[in-house]
Amino acid sequence: MTNTERDDKEAAGGSMMGRLAHKVENPSLSPDMAAKARQLFSISEERMMKNLRWYRNLNTEEREFLNLITLTAIEDYLAWATQPEPVKSREEINADHLFSIAPIETARAISLSNVLEDTRTVVKVISENISLIAPEGKERDYYEAVLYYSREVAFSAASVYAEVAETRSRWMAREEGLVINSLLDHNLDLSLQSRMSIYGWDNGTRFFSVVGRFRSDVHSEIMAGFYQTQAQAAIRKLEVEALMGTHTNSLFMVLVGGNSDDHFHEILDILETLFSREACMCVGPRSYGYEGASHSIRAAYNGYFASAAVMNPSRPIYADDLIAERALFGDVVAFRQLYDVYQSIRDASKNGDLIETLEYYLLEGSSFERTAEAMVIHPNTARYRLRKVTELTGWDPTDPLDAYALRYAVKIGRYEDSLKNQGPLMVPQSSRSGRSWEENENFTGAISSILQAQSQDSPALDVHIHHPAEASAA
Repeated sequence: MTNTERDDKEAAGGSMMGRLAHKVENPSLSPDMAAKARQLFSISEERMMKNLRWYRNLNTEEREFLNLITLTAIEDYLAWATQPEPVKSREEINADHLFSIAPIETARAISLSNVLEDTRTVVKVISENISLIAPEGKERDYYEAVLYYSREVAFSAASVYAEVAETRSRWMAREEGLVINSLLDHNLDLSLQSRMSIYGWDNGTRFFSVVGRFRSDVHSEIMAGFYQTQAQAAIRKLEVEALMGTHTNSLFMVLVGGNSDDHFHEILDILETLFSREACMCVGPRSYGYEGASHSIRAAYNGYFASAAVMNPSRPIYADDLIAERALFGDVVAFRQLYDVYQSIRDASKNGDLIETLEYYLLEGSSFERTAEAMVIHPNTARYRLRKVTELTGWDPTDPLDAYALRYAVKIGRYEDSLKNQGPLMVPQSSRSGRSWEENENFTGAISSILQAQSQDSPALDVHIHHPAEASAA
């Protein structure tokens, strides 16, 4: 016998000396039958310890509660089986009380399948030892009685676990909604951190998010829950947790967190089965910590609506690839990121040569020769400077999508610089002259007002623009 097995046996023995030792025996049983009940229980426990790994892995208290339920069930069975009346005349069995013996928290460690395995083991032990308890000639009656009683135990267990699952599902749906709303509002207080800790997440967790609409071919909440549970189970096998929920009853959002993003593309493939193919599926950037989780889900949320401005968006589409569109529709974080890009180019320039070359290149049809001609420099000089821009920003001016974002970065940067230096020649009416957009929360509000006035019939833009948390986060 190994040390582990010895410890397990001692723990089981300690269990018997604990609650089982002080258990009140069923008054309907004779002392002889009560002793036989404990004998059957001991055989069952020894067999479970030998054959069921999950049983061996239970801690002392969990195993003690399960043993108490098992012994009570055996005693109740014997009390019912030994009644003198015919089976049809006996009162109907109700095994619901068995599961009120242990606290409901034990359902986390002992699953329904575990309970059914326990029941199967006990039924087999009783069937093999039927002669121990049944009078001669009554063996078949006792055998049929154990099958009938075990059926009722299984039904009661299923009912209890279904109620626990339903309660937990409602609670988790509420918690998931609170987490999503807090992250969207950039409310990173202790209550949010406590809720996220349920998933094993902390400030060192790496997150990314996905926003879209749930698959349109599923119209039942039960089926939707089934597909989500399947996806979560598949993701959990990759040692990652996924939180799923809806926002404003229309958007389906997923937040994924783990110690690394090694399985990023595998997880996206799993999640893609949950999202409608008729709408955008926007993936937020991969970031660390609570701040990163908020940044990722807000970027994906804003990117989802901004994707309406893109012709034939890819699937999935990444929020970072929509940074210019997000800035256009009032995402202050995207504004700040584009200005940071501009700053990195400007600060590395000698007399503004990188910015000037980039602007000429973008305005001259992305031609090195025409850029060189307009600036009176050699084409290789233009190429060198634009390679420098790529090294600084990670964006390639020769790539159409990167060039589009760089153009917005330069425009935002020049506008910001003009505010800091001498003020712009023209500003939106609701903006206050002399203040940068970083200081002036009305700047994006003015853009939003203009867009709303032009797009009164566009609910997507209205929902997207109306996000006051963006200004507070900036």
